[in-house]
Amino acid sequence: MATITTRESGNEGARRRPQNVSGEAAILDRMVKPDQPTFSPEAARALLEFDFDPIDKEQMRQLSAKAREGTLTPEEQDAINNYERVGHFINLLQSKVRRSFIEN
Repeated sequence: MATITTRESGNEGARRRPQNVSGEAAILDRMVKPDQPTFSPEAARALLEFDFDPIDKEQMRQLSAKAREGTLTPEEQDAINNYERVGHFINLLQSKVRRSFIEN
């Protein structure tokens, strides 16, 4: 996915935003605003512990291996896409959390 760099008022640095403004990643980025700190220290610590279950991690490894081999079924491709979307959301939240720690 292509990205563009933008500067927003009140933002100290550049922010990379997906160019596809109606895609899930772009919508989540605008909702979560990972560059703006808003979490209390307690909430931030709890969110930093979010992670995939070991069963899901193993499933992702298996799917990734099949993807490298070019042998994914359409259902497996859907599963990879789902893991990617969830992972992106968790990354956005954790980015915001880290910003909250820096600012507090």
